Amino acid sequence: MAVLLNLSNELIVLIASNLTKPSHMLNLALADRRIHGIAIQHLYQNVIFDREDYPPFPNLYDYSPSVLYCDYTAPHSNIQRLSDMIRTNTLQTSHIITRLTIIIGINNVCNKFQTLLSLLLPQLPSLKHLALESVSDDRLAWQQEHFSLAPLAVALSHMSQTLRSLSLHFFLEPGDSDGWTIGSLRHFSQLEYLSVQGNVLLGHDALSASDSPSLNSVLPPGLKHLRLHWTINQGMPYLHSLLKNLVRDSLRIPRQTEKIVVHLDARTVNRYTQPIVAVCERGLADLNEEARQGGLDLRVSLESTPSREETHRAARLADERSFLAM
Repeated sequence: MAVLLNLSNELIVLIASNLTKPSHMLNLALADRRIHGIAIQHLYQNVIFDREDYPPFPNLYDYSPSVLYCDYTAPHSNIQRLSDMIRTNTLQTSHIITRLTIIIGINNVCNKFQTLLSLLLPQLPSLKHLALESVSDDRLAWQQEHFSLAPLAVALSHMSQTLRSLSLHFFLEPGDSDGWTIGSLRHFSQLEYLSVQGNVLLGHDALSASDSPSLNSVLPPGLKHLRLHWTINQGMPYLHSLLKNLVRDSLRIPRQTEKIVVHLDARTVNRYTQPIVAVCERGLADLNEEARQGGLDLRVSLESTPSREETHRAARLADERSFLAM
């Protein structure tokens, strides 16, 4: 311990930057007051709440002592605890957190997730990278709350001048929403990477509405990379129209967008819809040529994968790593 305590701040920073487990970082932070100040910066810089890190609900017939240590409300309870500690100044790390990832299990219409985000997100003034994902969780089927994106839209507005990357993926079927969307992101001046579902950005009923928003009206002008998750039942002709209008709007008023990837939900890509997808791909080729001839450095592509859960997350993470490496 004496050798560790005698190390310079620069070496402590180097050690901390090579630790991958939060528990190891916490042990380092407890070494002494000086090292605590250094290590705590790394410990809370990248905060992750992942449902896979929490034990599943135990069997109802399991009476072993381990049942007593199972947190039935995690990670919701841990998100709440972090919010409360920052709010009461018990934990002075709100300015340290620059990256937040929350992957949580909810049932179809659970609003608890948004309520917690409404409390936590406004307290993170330095947040640059935010990834929110909810997945269906049968263990939480007893929770019945209405799902609304409106509280999240308000919470996100607090970081419109700091956020550089945003990834939003929710377990949300048609009929589960109250009709609200995430709203326009045009005022997010620093946002360069966005991964989002079409219905979260534009709404479930957008394709049938005569006054449906255009992509140009909701995307920030400085956006460089868009990954748009789409389902066939939202309408491929409507998707093509959206993209065509975006390209033509960008020819009129140049945007910084360099890459748009449309990810099709694998559940809707089958032998009946493949011809529709093929037609859309040919249409995108024409759009890319139109953009090229107009001097736009923009590439639009279509992507579909055989397994929605594993492969679309892998593709999204690869996109994010590529963006963060820039």
